[in-house]
Amino acid sequence: MAGKGVTFEDVKNAVDTITARGESSTIKKIRDELGTGSPNTIHRFLKKIREEQPAEGEHSIELSNELQNTIKSELKNHANNLHEILKKKLKNAEEETTELAKIGEKLEEKNDKLTKSNQTLSNDNQVLFALSDERAKEIELLKAELAQARETTESARVQLAQALNHVEIQKGATSELKSELEKTKMELSKSSVEKIAAEQSAAVAQAKLEAHIDQITDYKTRLSESKKDQDELKTQLEKSKNQEQEWRIQANEENSRSSLLTAKIETLTEEIEHFKTAQSVVKKTK
Repeated sequence: MAGKGVTFEDVKNAVDTITARGESSTIKKIRDELGTGSPNTIHRFLKKIREEQPAEGEHSIELSNELQNTIKSELKNHANNLHEILKKKLKNAEEETTELAKIGEKLEEKNDKLTKSNQTLSNDNQVLFALSDERAKEIELLKAELAQARETTESARVQLAQALNHVEIQKGATSELKSELEKTKMELSKSSVEKIAAEQSAAVAQAKLEAHIDQITDYKTRLSESKKDQDELKTQLEKSKNQEQEWRIQANEENSRSSLLTAKIETLTEEIEHFKTAQSVVKKTK
């Protein structure tokens, strides 16, 4: 905050103080005496003070000739003294003018520097305002990008959680499928063994059937050759027929069992293929 400026009375009091010391009142001395003040302001007040000094003490009085002569002589002396005083004042004024000129030059230089500095500061200020606007826009963009990144991150986190949950579910399904596969393999292995056994049984039954047919043929031949053994052969033939029928039934049962086992093997094979497909989907999900 600027300080209070000097007044006319301040300058007049400073002049009286300096004059009382027997010194000439210059702008510099007045300013030193006051400790403050603009040189232009001090010069303006000092000029006013000097203009007022000659008017002080003037009176209109009627005097005698002798007194007038005495006064004239005194006035002449006073004029001479005043002339000297005025010469000194003129010299002081010239010094003050020179000093003011120097101060003015310095102030002008200072003013030019301040003007240039002010222009530079104004330019810098404009640049800073422009940069500030750019930074503000960049900050807004970054805020928008940050919000979008947060949304994307949250969405990715939810998707990841869902994927992990799906993976866990698939792991459970994979475990179940593995167990089912092992069970299916065991059943398939068992079915294969049973099929082989059934085929073997069927082959044995077929061999027995063929042997029995041969035996029946043999019996028929023997029947035709010997009438004596006809009854016995008939009995044996009936037994053979019954046994043949049993073997045929057994062979049919073995064939049916073999067909069922074949169908079961095909079903298990389809389940294995389905499991392999599911396992491939799980691997792709991972």
